[in-house]
Amino acid sequence: MFDTLNLKIYADDVGNDVSLVEEIPTYLDQITGEHNYDGYVIITGKLGSLDVSVSRMRVKVFNNSFAKYYFGNPYSVMGRKDIQKCLEKLSDELHLDMGKSEVCRLDFGQNFVMKADPNIYLQHLGEMKRSKATRCPQKDGLYYSGGNIQLAFYNKNREQSREGNPIPELYRGRQVLRYEYRYLHRLPEELGVPRVTANLLYEESFYMGLVDTWARSFEAIQKINDINMNFEIMRTKKELYRASLLHLIEQRGGQLAFTNSIVEAAKMGKITAKQKHDLVAAIEDACRLDGTGLVLESEAVKELEAKIKQATKFYR
Repeated sequence: MFDTLNLKIYADDVGNDVSLVEEIPTYLDQITGEHNYDGYVIITGKLGSLDVSVSRMRVKVFNNSFAKYYFGNPYSVMGRKDIQKCLEKLSDELHLDMGKSEVCRLDFGQNFVMKADPNIYLQHLGEMKRSKATRCPQKDGLYYSGGNIQLAFYNKNREQSREGNPIPELYRGRQVLRYEYRYLHRLPEELGVPRVTANLLYEESFYMGLVDTWARSFEAIQKINDINMNFEIMRTKKELYRASLLHLIEQRGGQLAFTNSIVEAAKMGKITAKQKHDLVAAIEDACRLDGTGLVLESEAVKELEAKIKQATKFYR
């Protein structure tokens, strides 16, 4: 489930007998550049698929998938034991104990082979409840950004094609949706530890915490249900009024689109904050599941929820 990691190991963690800038570049597969920063030489290069930057003070490994580095493709699931073996390989190749390195970025996620186009599932994911993360639809996927963290849902095959990377035969012609939880900044603060080092990644309790956060964050996202305009199931005036509102919601592009238009109206001063609150609450109330049959749980949501639940069974 590990993917992109940014690691830094400092000279103080290595020992005085090693000159990083003189020794480490000799272990790289390719040198891509050399420049000066504040009077110090910085050498950049490649180790397999990973980018490496070396100065006299530190070695940085960054900007690529560790699953791709270790397995040869970024589709493979990198679990707790896999990341341990991967770090051992990286340590051997750099001749450094990378278990001591500081983790500055951590992307944790999984690919799912779905029945339909990934965009279908993204249309059923609403706002993130009880969170400061903001829903940010983009051309290439759906993101929830909240300062130090980001949730990302996107079409994995499309990403690989855009970057010119080969798609493994197992996934060619299939609908592959990826869901990631990205720790971008202040990892100790987000993960509740004094320092996030690479050897912490394969500790069982820490890894289980990553899985739990990944799953709970998905659960916290409001799910957009399907509207069922079946007039035969309406038995009361209240249900008729609700069905009329549901019909209006559907005409305005669905729950998300209608809610967004109300939020925009409030930003432009066309309605008050209280009016916005009341209207959004009325939409959410109309679209809730209540057993009447006017609103049905989305099959797309059920499929994705089952995939997430299945993934959490494999902590190790």
